[in-house]
Amino acid sequence: MANKWYHNIFNYYARLSRSEYENEDKKEAVLEDNVTKALINVLELSDPESKLRQRFVEWLSKKANHSLSPRITNYFLQTAEPPNYAEITKSGRTKFILGIVPSGWEHDTKKGWPRKKTTRPDAWLVGKDWTVVIESKCREGLDEAQIEGHRKLLRCRKETAQEVNWKDIHELFDDLAKSDRVTSKDKFLLDQFCKFLELNGLVGFRGFTHEDFKFLCMEEAEKKDNLSLRNELKGKLWALAKDLWRSDSIKKMYPWYSDPSTSLLYKPQEHASFFFVDQEIPKKEQWRLEKLSNSASYRKKENELLDQIKKRRVFVEVYLNGTDGGYVEVYASAKADALQSLASLSDTQWRRLWKIVRKIRVPISIQVLDDSFDSLLPKKKGEIIKKEIAEDETWLECVRKSVQKASETPESMFAVTRCWNKQQVLGLGEKLAIEISKAMKEFRSLVKFINDEVDKQK
Repeated sequence: MANKWYHNIFNYYARLSRSEYENEDKKEAVLEDNVTKALINVLELSDPESKLRQRFVEWLSKKANHSLSPRITNYFLQTAEPPNYAEITKSGRTKFILGIVPSGWEHDTKKGWPRKKTTRPDAWLVGKDWTVVIESKCREGLDEAQIEGHRKLLRCRKETAQEVNWKDIHELFDDLAKSDRVTSKDKFLLDQFCKFLELNGLVGFRGFTHEDFKFLCMEEAEKKDNLSLRNELKGKLWALAKDLWRSDSIKKMYPWYSDPSTSLLYKPQEHASFFFVDQEIPKKEQWRLEKLSNSASYRKKENELLDQIKKRRVFVEVYLNGTDGGYVEVYASAKADALQSLASLSDTQWRRLWKIVRKIRVPISIQVLDDSFDSLLPKKKGEIIKKEIAEDETWLECVRKSVQKASETPESMFAVTRCWNKQQVLGLGEKLAIEISKAMKEFRSLVKFINDEVDKQK
């Protein structure tokens, strides 16, 4: 199973140093280059009798609302000016930019910072009377400044970017591969390309596997020898985060989430996680982020800002653990300053909080943990389950006292948790995202109540 990553003809060996490999921005840039290359390879190497290219152009015509002649005459990769540049950019031709983004990132562009030099598109597709420039993104939306640079290259007078997502392309190619309209060679290319998109988390969350849990429990040296498993798990975490966040309700409740790659760097830990916060990064800080010319600096600064919000407010975290048989949980948690604020709530506020917790309509438990992750609740299992919360009012005072004790120790936490064991996770497959989303929506009232009280204490 570990080798299936490299058995795909479009995945590549990353000949990078350890420091380079841990730089997620370099990895992301390499993925963007290679996923575009893979798309062009499929189109250019397909059999004429399959008419795969013709069907792709027909699909593109509908998506972009342009009438394009069905034949592709030229393909170019990673160049600002192809050999016949003057001819393919002259006036009178149909010209536009095709932005390919992750599902849910359509029309979600960032302003970007103006380029001092000419931009370089990921690819060019040229037909008899049309020219399309391709810009691919794998983890976010398009960059307005970059698109403006491409527009100048195309000599367009107005904004001409059309957007599709990788999931759309996967569905098109998967349908073609399953039909009897393509040759055996093209079926192979299409199957490999679709699997390539899946392995890299570009077509949505498909579920976790035994190998994902197994990887988390490996020693550091063994993890280095199984980079393919790391890559695949990273793609799944990105896909899960994006699938959750693209839901309008989740995006409105939790407008920012952390980088899912961070927890998979070489560290002696047996878990992976990412978190959502209910507060946007302040506009002033966003503006400062946009001014950072180095993408690695952007990511580092963004993580720092999110961690600051996480300390001040209740947040929601999605957590995958390989120990104790393996499990996935999503929890609303208070730590640091937020835990201090929770501990200082009045009797009336605690009773209101308890009513909110009891109304949560998914299976939950309450945990109060110290900085060693030992339970501060007077229970053998270390948690209070929903049935106990509903039937016994005395647990309220027990939890309150435990939270007050926890607030005296750094790194302690209070959490309301929804958990699935490994067997349940494997059984749910891609539906796990739906179940996590349900829990996040149910936690919203709790998160809002505590954070509103935190805001009042400022």
